[in-house]
Amino acid sequence: MVPDEAVSPMTQGELASHKRKLATAEHLDLVNFLNMLLKLGRVPPELVPSLVETAKRSESFYPDLLAKFIVATGSIALYEACESKFEKAPADLIPVFAKLYSPTIEKRLCDFFYKELQSKEPFPWFDTCLDALTKNGQRVALETLEALDYELGPKANVAKVIASAIEAEGLNDQLDIQRSMRSMLDGLTIHRVSRIRKGLEVLRTRMPASGIDAQAVTSSGPVVDVSNSAGSKDWDVVKDPPAVYAGKAMARAQVHMLNAIELRLLKRYADAGNNYRKAGEALLKAVYAVGANKTKIPTTLENLKTNVKSNMKDNPLPDSIEKAIDALQTFGNLASHDQSDDYFQLSEEVAAVLESSLNALSNWAKTVVRA
Repeated sequence: MVPDEAVSPMTQGELASHKRKLATAEHLDLVNFLNMLLKLGRVPPELVPSLVETAKRSESFYPDLLAKFIVATGSIALYEACESKFEKAPADLIPVFAKLYSPTIEKRLCDFFYKELQSKEPFPWFDTCLDALTKNGQRVALETLEALDYELGPKANVAKVIASAIEAEGLNDQLDIQRSMRSMLDGLTIHRVSRIRKGLEVLRTRMPASGIDAQAVTSSGPVVDVSNSAGSKDWDVVKDPPAVYAGKAMARAQVHMLNAIELRLLKRYADAGNNYRKAGEALLKAVYAVGANKTKIPTTLENLKTNVKSNMKDNPLPDSIEKAIDALQTFGNLASHDQSDDYFQLSEEVAAVLESSLNALSNWAKTVVRA
């Protein structure tokens, strides 16, 4: 590309000629002409209205080419006039946002970034998209990365523990294809969470923390407690709509569950039992908020079970789930006490029972919350 200082200003005759070409050229002729304009090194702002009309009338003005003109002209108005062009090609906006800030582009890229990371499909734009959001992102980018750290962070922590265990046992050469693929996916998760956290550090230097609940889950350590301590209060006062409160409780349950799995792998069975119990409490809070539609939620498993049974006649607590809750309550409470040599010891077998009980409760809770 020719440097700006080496490009002479267009004459009025050249501008008129270019506008006519933009108004009449079709298909390959139009694409070739547009590429020629880009090679000039800069596109005069006087051409922006003609570019808008051309983009609207021609399917040959592809999103990736349009993105280059937005950058070349520095015109967010060109994007706003042709926003629909990018509905199926949001990745083409990454180089635009890396150069120019726009709140509408930030929102679209954040939605794209979040959804792609939730998908099981390959995401080749991860690094470039994250770089652009880190460089020019504002509040929406910060909140999006915080939410992703909240959701993916525990998975990355568990993946690290599994990877360390495999390496310590010298099992790398013995892994079958399926486990090798799992190890690759775990490595990818660890990489992505590490990069997201670095991006968060950059964004937080430019603005105060967003204050969303997910911010409690950071890179501070392998196990993060995001709930109130058991018995610190008897009731939660619900300020959110029941569905929103339930969604947050379900997310907390997932964090506790992942923490429990990680601790079980570390053979820290008492700590794992505590987290299984906390996960059960969070699940029952979600169930009670939606199923009973109450504004005050009990905080202990025993009180939650009692209130679910008495206030949810249309969706009664199954006997099998009540037994699962009893297991979580009994063993979880034991895990909260000092375990001397003559006291009941939590073990791998007990942890397996707790995990099975929690899975049963989780499956039932999902049917109630999503009903």
